[in-house]
Amino acid sequence: MSSISEGSTMPSASRAEDYVVRKLANFHPDIWGDYFLNYTCDDVAIRACADEVEILKEEVRNLLNEAQTRPSEQLLLIDAIQRLSISFHFEAEIEEAMKQMYDHEIILSILHNNNLHDVALCFRLLRQQGYDVSSGKFISVVAISIIASLLNR
Repeated sequence: MSSISEGSTMPSASRAEDYVVRKLANFHPDIWGDYFLNYTCDDVAIRACADEVEILKEEVRNLLNEAQTRPSEQLLLIDAIQRLSISFHFEAEIEEAMKQMYDHEIILSILHNNNLHDVALCFRLLRQQGYDVSSGKFISVVAISIIASLLNR
């Protein structure tokens, strides 16, 4: 018993006179056909790829563990893993490596290596992991190493 008529409750787009008739485009047939639509992958291939991924992840974990004695190599490896966007597979290992570097003053050996690339990489990676690293410490060591290299020439 509504006093509103049925025609006024319908949205304006649903009325027949508001529809726009559009022409269909006659595109030429696709050169690929249904090649990609008919792709079916069997479970054996999927399992083989998954097994290979697990093997490769284990190899990278081993590389990270082997590089613990060589801090500059470990930094380069962590940087490469992050740049390849696969670091989510190795979050625990990367966090542990950075924690060891930060806690055990391995940073100092990197700083006194006189390699500006390693110093900058160490600084960036520690900051990315959320460690409070003073830029003053890094700047002073870099300045000392630059002065030392200039004096040795």
